[in-house]
Amino acid sequence: MKNLFTMLVIALLILAGNTIAQEEPEMDYETDGTLTVDSPDDGRALNGIFAYTEGNYACFWIVGDSGLVLRYRGEDGHGYPDAKSLNRYTGHDSLLDPTHNLMSVSFATLNIGWIVGYVNGGTDKWKGVIWKTTDGGQTWAVQYPDIAPGEKIPCLKVQALDERVVWVSCGNGYVLKTTDGGATWNVYKPGGDRHTGWLWGVWAYDTTTAWVCSDQSGYVANKNYWK
Repeated sequence: MKNLFTMLVIALLILAGNTIAQEEPEMDYETDGTLTVDSPDDGRALNGIFAYTEGNYACFWIVGDSGLVLRYRGEDGHGYPDAKSLNRYTGHDSLLDPTHNLMSVSFATLNIGWIVGYVNGGTDKWKGVIWKTTDGGQTWAVQYPDIAPGEKIPCLKVQALDERVVWVSCGNGYVLKTTDGGATWNVYKPGGDRHTGWLWGVWAYDTTTAWVCSDQSGYVANKNYWK
């Protein structure tokens, strides 16, 4: 557990500093228990991190600009011998290609997880996108939720409570929630037009209780609002 906590701290520091390293992602495990994760040498920012643990098994996911997805796996909370970049997909319709900036990742189980982000250029710039995997990231299904007709709303942060309940905070004051694993999404705008900033963070307790924060203001929506 101590090693796992140390790894998370180091990875978060790298995200904050936007470390640029070598062309292929590398992991360095030091004798003092620290773990350093490097991003490719192409200027892409790292935006989100998630760690899933199950028994002695750990899986770390990191997402970033221009379709960057990194996965690091290991057992016994030590050593982490396997590092694999998943950003170069072939045969899957280029779901996670350079036209998308990936902002956040969250997994409910070892195999079921979500990534959120937005289109980073062209006529669809800022359009929010959600991806779901059911096979541990080998394949991804893409969704373009109809958040607000006529508006292009980026998806910024995702939290999966379980295989069915997932929350997503977005730009322009919007929040998404699914209770059926992503088949359908409920759209909320807490505070209405009074809160139109980008909601950079969401933390949910259950299907009716969630907190969000933005670059404009922070606020809490109570249980009655999210029903």
